[in-house]
Amino acid sequence: MEEKQTFREIPLDQITPSPENPRKTFDGKGMDELVESIRSVGVLEPILVRPREAQPVKKARGKKILTASTESQAFEIVAGERRFRACCILANQNGGLSKNTIPAMVRPMTDDQAWDAMVIENLARQDLDELEEARGFKAYLDRKGPESLEDLAGRTGISPGYIRRRVRVLDLPEKVLEAWDGDALRFGHLEQLLRLPDQEAVLEFFNHFAWETVSVKELKSVIDSEAVPLKNALFDVTEAGCGQCMFNSDAQMMLFDTESEKTLCHKTACFGEHQKAWLQENWAEFKKKEKLNTQGAVIYESLKWDDYSAFYGNTPIPKECRKCKSFASIVRLQGDVYYKAACIGEKSCYRSMTSGAKDPAGAGAPRNRNHGPEFRERFFQEQIPLRVQDVDPETDKALHLALFALLKSNHDARIWYGRTHGVGKVESPGEPWARLVISDRDLFQSITELSGEEARLRIRNVSAVVALQDDAMAAREHVASYLGVDVAREWRIHKEYLEKKTKAEILAMGEDLGILQEKQVQDFLFEKIGKKRGRFDTCKKGELIQVFLESGVDLAGRIPAEMLGDANA
Repeated sequence: MEEKQTFREIPLDQITPSPENPRKTFDGKGMDELVESIRSVGVLEPILVRPREAQPVKKARGKKILTASTESQAFEIVAGERRFRACCILANQNGGLSKNTIPAMVRPMTDDQAWDAMVIENLARQDLDELEEARGFKAYLDRKGPESLEDLAGRTGISPGYIRRRVRVLDLPEKVLEAWDGDALRFGHLEQLLRLPDQEAVLEFFNHFAWETVSVKELKSVIDSEAVPLKNALFDVTEAGCGQCMFNSDAQMMLFDTESEKTLCHKTACFGEHQKAWLQENWAEFKKKEKLNTQGAVIYESLKWDDYSAFYGNTPIPKECRKCKSFASIVRLQGDVYYKAACIGEKSCYRSMTSGAKDPAGAGAPRNRNHGPEFRERFFQEQIPLRVQDVDPETDKALHLALFALLKSNHDARIWYGRTHGVGKVESPGEPWARLVISDRDLFQSITELSGEEARLRIRNVSAVVALQDDAMAAREHVASYLGVDVAREWRIHKEYLEKKTKAEILAMGEDLGILQEKQVQDFLFEKIGKKRGRFDTCKKGELIQVFLESGVDLAGRIPAEMLGDANA
């Protein structure tokens, strides 16, 4: 027969917190407020404890510990540890734990019963922080098995989908979870980071951004830009199992609150391996289609900048090279040919074969190899930094060098420059893998022909392009401020913005910004829309937009809070 629970006032020194409590945070503003509340009105709701056999405890001199001191009987907290801790804080100011009590319901419980009640009670509390909530869900499912999800949802009144999503983010690195716990990141940020292929990629993104300025939408845009459209696969995506892969953006729509216009693969290393395997198996077919004469292909994104030496333009290709297994074409991840011919072997071999000379026949004959390219390159690397120091920063030459360096170091800026100024040819415009086809020699030559004033203007415009790139968004607010952009003073509510909002959101915005209280707005509602004054709730969404934009109300300085930097926007 199950024992009934009883009510008691229990001395604080006879009570011990449970080590199984999933809640680990008991400090901060909320705790301070609870202490003051109990100081004023006492404990309004008894804590729940269960009787436990106490163990003798030796207290370390000078230290305060929260543990039972009696050897005969002790109680372990099942629910209410925050109230207990708040009472201990007050007790230490008023005679100590043994002289102060707390109201408690005592209920005999097994370990499983106590743990179960503890977790459910904590999950039901409104002041539980997000990380502890997620860990509470996980602890329950780990202990009772994944099949207990529906039971957990029923007992807490929380949907199974919500629980799954919260538990899933616990797979992220602890460093990221700590930032979430400290309010540096929002839950939406975490779900976007989960779309990345591995922890290394997650940490790379995490360390890259100043998170207080990055919205979830901006993070999604950057992550999508790093992915590869599945339509560019050379291989059979069905056979490869791409449809069921969690790194397929279509599959991610079912897992996270996200969607993409195109079907994307976010596990680019895996995509690259499939592309590579297909090229190896179908090289003869691909080679014929692309009119190549190399021995094979390598994926461009798998190479470092010094892993290959390309044969540019009309550079003669020695017969010996054409037969070499290191004579390859370089193919981008998206399946297009980046370099038709390149050497992926030893640099020394490439230099010797392209020097334009061969060894005379005969053993022991003196060599006549051309070492000019190697030592000329060394000389340039030594001298260019020295000569740049001599360039007057006010001269055209300094502007030409700066513009070339800017374009050489930024892929998107280079494409924009070519398209805007008709330099070179842009291949695959509008796609993430677009590129500007022009040799560095020709690009540099075209820049040196510019006047200083024109070069200055182009540097300015290219800088704006760089500042607007997705990977520059963390700095965008600072750039805008430096340029004198003031959102609070200059931005105005407009039609496109309002159309993104629901009717309820527009009504709330109008109230918060004092727009709906204006007399001319009330008059417009009555005279033009035909509604009673003050009854904006009877308007359709389109009519509310009319009220905002056509009533003549001054919108200057009326800026929604989300426009002033809310990272959840």
